Amino acid sequence: MVPSPFFDDSSADIVLRSSNGTDFRVYKSILSKASPVFEGMFTLPLPPPSAVPPEEYSNGLHVVSLTETTEALDALLRFCYPVREPTLSSIEKTLEVFHAARKYDIDEGIMWAREKLATFAAKEPIRVYAIACRYGWEREAKIAAKETLGMSLDTLLCSTSKELGEITAFDLQRLCMYHIACRKAVAHLTSPRFIIESSWRPWEPLWSRETCSCSHTVIKTKTHVESDVLPYYAKSWWCEYMEELRKALDMVPSKASTNLPRALTMAVVKASACPTCASDALETLMGCTESLSGKLDAEINKVELKFVQ
Repeated sequence: MVPSPFFDDSSADIVLRSSNGTDFRVYKSILSKASPVFEGMFTLPLPPPSAVPPEEYSNGLHVVSLTETTEALDALLRFCYPVREPTLSSIEKTLEVFHAARKYDIDEGIMWAREKLATFAAKEPIRVYAIACRYGWEREAKIAAKETLGMSLDTLLCSTSKELGEITAFDLQRLCMYHIACRKAVAHLTSPRFIIESSWRPWEPLWSRETCSCSHTVIKTKTHVESDVLPYYAKSWWCEYMEELRKALDMVPSKASTNLPRALTMAVVKASACPTCASDALETLMGCTESLSGKLDAEINKVELKFVQ
């Protein structure tokens, strides 16, 4: 990797050399303003050229050899200079920058690394959660915990992420408890009784006040507009579809679980045998599913991950 032109200035007054031998020609004054560690380093007296090996000088400038890789050092220096932020594509490289920023006490680099880490949560939530717990980062841990809802608890517990070995059993237990709490929080959303009670009117043909040729379940309850307990006829094909949604959400409490094409097709096929329900079954089932999906986040957002630093 070749250093950015910003770090190859012919008028620079110090050379930083990466662990893999790349030289960065930079200014002491700029680095000292960004990092108290660099400031202290540059106040130390330098030996004359005759007293050090030739490799510790480059074109008349003293060379400071560092333990950071070229990529990590390039990223770190971008938080000292007014240049574009680094673009890194992995958790490993982001952590390299974080460790370097912490070592040299560069706050902007630390904050950038935390924000960057959170962007990996969608694809690697368990790793991000474990890293966040290790360093006491509550915001990042909560973002990652929510992303783990896209997998079953079995999958979560069978994860082979090496970062899990760096957190406590309590950290993992809290994540599992959060997952279980979210499953419980959304369970009522698939209940036909709950849907009927929270509706303003019959959502035909899913349920109605009148019977048709479909088999049905009678649900006697009050609604928003009816103060009396009245019978509502919940079609069996709708109840069966909602039961499949319930099972899916009980495993994986996320919007992805509401996409059940096989269950949807089976419900529509059964509804098509009824002249009253056939024409509107697909549209109303999809509308019901969309409504449910829209309520999932609201219920999950009520659940707090218990985070202990």
